[in-house]
Amino acid sequence: MNLISNSLKFTQEGGITVRININKVFDEAAFQYQRHLEFWVKDSGIGISREDSKNLFKLFGTIRKHQEGLNKRGTGLGLSISKKLTE
Repeated sequence: MNLISNSLKFTQEGGITVRININKVFDEAAFQYQRHLEFWVKDSGIGISREDSKNLFKLFGTIRKHQEGLNKRGTGLGLSISKKLTE
């Protein structure tokens, strides 16, 4: 949800695409198939500079355009929490 929320916040024109894939992976230890969900979000938003991408998944990491007022309420926690939940 965080990826979609960020996409909505930073896409002022254009579009957003959300795709969810279900992949079956054989778990040899359990001798059964496991289902893995893959979430994919693509947008035509403002983009992220290489410099800002270094801080993207850090606690309280924000991008420069965030500081310029596009997302005044963001704390920089969402992506770092999302990353922890998926690891």
